Amino acid sequence: MTVQQHVHCEVGCNDDERGRGQELKISVTVWDALQAKLLSSHADAKSVLAQRARSESAEWQAHAERQLQATHDNHAVTQTVSVVAQEGRWFTIEAMADCIAREVLAQSGAPQVTVLIDKPDALRKRGVRTAACEVTRTWDQVFAPDMAGGCGAVTAVDRVMTLDQAVHCEVGCRPEERGRLQEVRISVTVWDSLRPNLLAVQPDFDDLSAQKVKAASAEWRAHAALQLAGTHNNALLAKTAQRVAEEGRWFTIEAMADALAAEILAACPAPKVTVRVEKPQALREWRVNAAACEVTRTQADAQ
Repeated sequence: MTVQQHVHCEVGCNDDERGRGQELKISVTVWDALQAKLLSSHADAKSVLAQRARSESAEWQAHAERQLQATHDNHAVTQTVSVVAQEGRWFTIEAMADCIAREVLAQSGAPQVTVLIDKPDALRKRGVRTAACEVTRTWDQVFAPDMAGGCGAVTAVDRVMTLDQAVHCEVGCRPEERGRLQEVRISVTVWDSLRPNLLAVQPDFDDLSAQKVKAASAEWRAHAALQLAGTHNNALLAKTAQRVAEEGRWFTIEAMADALAAEILAACPAPKVTVRVEKPQALREWRVNAAACEVTRTQADAQ
C-alpha cells in the first residue's frame, strides 16, 4: 500500500527556513503479506463471483469491514504523516522520514515501511529540481533492535538525493561543442544506512515529542547541527556537482559522471553513490529527449 500527499510544514537548518512553511511531497509505502490476511477475512477472497455476491448482499457493510481489517488504513497513515510533519518543526527531512516510519510502523503493525520525502525548495537557487531522501525501516529494527542486531544489518538501504540539477558547462567531443556551454542535468544519489548514524549523534532523533522540545529551545541551532551531522549534506552534493561539471571542460558525460562519483565518495563517508548525467541537446536532431549516462560507484572503486 502506498499513499502520497503534499504537506506544508517547517523544515530546515538555516535561519531563513525557521518559522515558515515549505511544501513537501511525502510518499509512504507499507509492506505486508496481505494475501494471507485477505484469505482469513474471506476464504474465497480471490473469487470475483463471490465478491460480486458479497457486494450485492444486505450484509455488504459487514463484508466490507472484514476486508478493511485485513489491510491497512490509508486514512490513518495519511493522518500520521500530517501530524508528524506539521508538529515536528524538523531540522532535516531525513529525521522526519525516520519518525514517520516509526509512527506508521507502530500504528499499522506492518513489518516494513518505506518513506520518501521530496523538498523542492531546498536547492532551487542551485538549479536542483528537488532534494529528497528515502528510508526503509522494519518493525524489529525500530522497536526490537537487539533482535535485529543493534540497529539492524548496516546495509545501504537509505538514499539521500539531489535530482535534476541544471548546470551549464562545456561538454562534448565535436569541434562545434568546444568553447561553448551546454545544459546538463545531474542527479546524485548517496546510499547509506542513516539510522545508526543519526542514533549516534542524537539517540531520540526519531521521537516526535523530543523533536518538538528541541525545535522550541534556544539551542535549536546546536540540535540542528547534530541532526545534519548524522546524514549527508544536500548542499554539498549540489556544490560538488556544479564545480565538477563547470571546471572539467568534459569530452563525455561518462567521464564527468565517473569523476563526480569519485569526488562525492571522497567528501561523503557513504558506501555507495549513483550519478546520472543527462545531456538534452546531444541528439535533439533525432528527437531524442536526452542522451544520458548513469554510474554507480562504491568506496572500493574509489581506492
